[in-house]
Amino acid sequence: MGLALLEGKNLLEGKKIIVTGGAGGIGSATVDEYVRQGAAVTSIDIEDEKGRAFAAEANAQGPGTCMYVHCDIAVKEEVEAAFAQAKADMGGLDVLVHCAAKMQGMNAALNYTKDDYNFIFDNDMWGTILVDQVACKLMQEYGQGIIVNYSSETALSGAPNDGLYSAAKAGVATWTRVIATEWGHAYNIRCNSVMPTIKTPMYQAYVSHMDPEAYEKFMESRRAKHPIKGDMGDADVDIAPVMVFLACDMSQYITGQIFAINGGNTMVRG
Repeated sequence: MGLALLEGKNLLEGKKIIVTGGAGGIGSATVDEYVRQGAAVTSIDIEDEKGRAFAAEANAQGPGTCMYVHCDIAVKEEVEAAFAQAKADMGGLDVLVHCAAKMQGMNAALNYTKDDYNFIFDNDMWGTILVDQVACKLMQEYGQGIIVNYSSETALSGAPNDGLYSAAKAGVATWTRVIATEWGHAYNIRCNSVMPTIKTPMYQAYVSHMDPEAYEKFMESRRAKHPIKGDMGDADVDIAPVMVFLACDMSQYITGQIFAINGGNTMVRG
């Protein structure tokens, strides 16, 4: 695992990075690789036991460092406090990677309620706006910064029975392009979004409940959709190296872009 082609080079040495949703899945894989690449990382989540455990594992491997801070990304006071603590502990803030999100069970478009809407948009849309705003204010002190927001391929594909999540994640992609323009001109902050198709704990739980026949049909559909690997990707191998690229100087002239890391399952067209 890791960036084999650049073995021995710590691409993020000296970088101060906040990763939201660091208690599992893509977030913890990103934290792990950032520490491996020499960064000082603050992992933020509400799953405290898992978050602390992943932070401890990352610290044990080094050469970078990781600390864990509890934070609900939809609560302004918690975000401001957590980011201020992270900045003080790390001595600054160079990069925000916003992985944290919430999902609901599948539901038909006709059946959504205002409560459903509030749950998804308060967390996934407003939560993104909030953490980006707080990060931007801190980054202004340094004259530059990097923000990477997580959208979803469902924002492009219009996934049936997942309408609110898909709509919120489409909003995240558009919001990211807006701030890439506004904050790039004003504060030299680069902003990009990621649309992944990656095996996560939620995915593993989903397939674990399938009987063998249903699982084989599901995998057959995945093989047809993914020109590369014939399946959903792995967070450590397929996402983490891209996250290093977006957080380091190799991507210094890239902003306002969508990175669809999905094995070709959904192809972004200009």
